[in-house]
Amino acid sequence: MGFDNGKQKYKAVWMDDVHTSMFTSEGKGESELKVITLEGKADCSATGRKDLTMKQVFRVLSPDKHTLEIFDTSRGENAKSMEITYTRQ
Repeated sequence: MGFDNGKQKYKAVWMDDVHTSMFTSEGKGESELKVITLEGKADCSATGRKDLTMKQVFRVLSPDKHTLEIFDTSRGENAKSMEITYTRQ
């Protein structure tokens, strides 16, 4: 994830070893709450579905702990497909 100064938005690319396509998203952050919400579209190689609307919510819980949630909004607003907790050791 990075910040695009020209658009004044955060941008992200998600890739993993399960999918053969990339999920790109962009959005804005709420600095007081330390939450960045990004939205974008992705293709699902497993089902053949195209242009699925997706949402990522990145939360800074503390300097040592962050979470990332990914939602498949094409299946409903709260259809969470993944959650990762990042913890610094």
